[in-house]
Amino acid sequence: MTTADRIVEGAPSIEALEAGVRQNPDEVEPLRNLGWGHYGRGQTQQAIEVFRRATERFSSDAESYYALGLALVRAGDQQEAAKQAFQRAVELADSIPGKVRADMLRKLAMGHLNQIDHGRWDIRAL
Repeated sequence: MTTADRIVEGAPSIEALEAGVRQNPDEVEPLRNLGWGHYGRGQTQQAIEVFRRATERFSSDAESYYALGLALVRAGDQQEAAKQAFQRAVELADSIPGKVRADMLRKLAMGHLNQIDHGRWDIRAL
């Protein structure tokens, strides 16, 4: 069993996640879930494509930008694009319902920005 298999053991299939997107075309969460399904299976390019669709369709969704940033970092050669996605997630974090969730996403995105810019993961603005 590979790491990707262990990550997705018991998780919905890609087909089920795609059906969720078709059934709920006006909601961001099913689209994000599809992206995470690809991400969890190590299908980085597919995850990037889905998260990009989410940011294009739901341009004020901070969580989609954060997810896109993670996938772009995993791709390895798209650091500038990842940085832009994380910056947008920070900018939009206040739109997330609940102060704790908004603060958490902002701090996580800042950590990744600092890793890209300064080579160290730190949740504070440097």
